[in-house]
Amino acid sequence: MVVQQRAELSVKRFLPMLLLMIMIFILSRQPGDAILLPDIVNIDKACHLLEYTVLGASCLYALHPAAVKLMPITICCLAMVICTAYGITDEVHQMFVSGRDSSAADVAADFLGALLAAGIWWYKFKNRRLLEDLNHANI
Repeated sequence: MVVQQRAELSVKRFLPMLLLMIMIFILSRQPGDAILLPDIVNIDKACHLLEYTVLGASCLYALHPAAVKLMPITICCLAMVICTAYGITDEVHQMFVSGRDSSAADVAADFLGALLAAGIWWYKFKNRRLLEDLNHANI
């Protein structure tokens, strides 16, 4: 059992997170006039929310094996910190890209996306643990 848990902590679990971070960086390099979004109010915030919900889920996937030793809320908070910190660096990066600007509202949308992913993961993790406890009690 210990061998399986160590195998799960491999670098492979971090690849989706790293690939998403690279994709976000590449998209952030695009000049402002190269990005064609529909003319919908706050569509850019919705895009940030979606991007960082997926990034949050990939962080949680990478960190999930640590949930064996740490409290689930700690894993959620760690994923949210990683995503929000990356969102801040993304906004700083955009200050240097022509036609782009940085905004605290974008960072807030990034945080909310990470929070959404963490909330869903925490809910599922707690329910799974509850079911496991109930199954063990019925043995």
